[in-house]
Amino acid sequence: MAMTQDDIKKYYEIEWPKLFGKTASAVLEHPYFRQIGPLTTELIHEAFLRDNNVKVDGGRVLDVGCGWGRWTYFYSTKFRPVSYVGVDFVPASVETLRKQFPAVEGQPVTFTFHQADITEADKDIGERFDLVNIANVLFHIPEDDKYDRAMEFLARHVNDGGAVVTTEYLPEVTFRTNMMKVRSRTEFEQRARRVGLKTVAVRADSFFASHPFAVLDQEKHANIFRAINSMQEILEKADAPSRQVLRPFFAHLEKCVVEYFGSKVDATQCPGQKLVLLRKV
Repeated sequence: MAMTQDDIKKYYEIEWPKLFGKTASAVLEHPYFRQIGPLTTELIHEAFLRDNNVKVDGGRVLDVGCGWGRWTYFYSTKFRPVSYVGVDFVPASVETLRKQFPAVEGQPVTFTFHQADITEADKDIGERFDLVNIANVLFHIPEDDKYDRAMEFLARHVNDGGAVVTTEYLPEVTFRTNMMKVRSRTEFEQRARRVGLKTVAVRADSFFASHPFAVLDQEKHANIFRAINSMQEILEKADAPSRQVLRPFFAHLEKCVVEYFGSKVDATQCPGQKLVLLRKV
């Protein structure tokens, strides 16, 4: 049976403490994102924000679903916001990131972390932001009523003239997996419009980093999915010298695939994940 939002929350409440129970360096050395991400998806993400004139330097950033801190590191190293606020519904995430990024008077970026569920009705953390970043979150909210409340949360917390940036698949047809409800481009944009947000830019973000659900059926294309899983497993299990070779190779392969699809089809039709930028209507 497909998981509900409550099931997914319970899953992360169990899994996040396992991750955070490791050393800080183990968290930072996440097999794919911390090794390949800085060479691929993070470069695309940075360029996407700058190309679309999103106010990050000197701005206020809200990171929804801050998790293990991937985007905390990203925004505090690639940009210079005046404040970064992270929100997650898992206590272990918030507690750990508070320790890793303490609020220190006089530091260039002010870090604040809140435990909050964005699917609660009328949820408001009392601040407004130039950028609301929400990566790999919305498609983990399967119930439509909770999804709509999450979208309301995003619209409520972005400044006029600000931006919401989310990672989406945008397939032609909405479908369910065990932990996800992947909404079609049409449904996604309709639900965004209901809360006063519209899509203004889309860019292909990754392929191997996130299974290409958008155009591939997992049963029909089992070999492709096995290959993707194998690549990530190889990197995870490799020793340090092997990773020195594999890291640039996998990064180059990731970039080549994203660039290839980008040259053939519109960004909204590329397999894998996309960055989607929303602004107020």
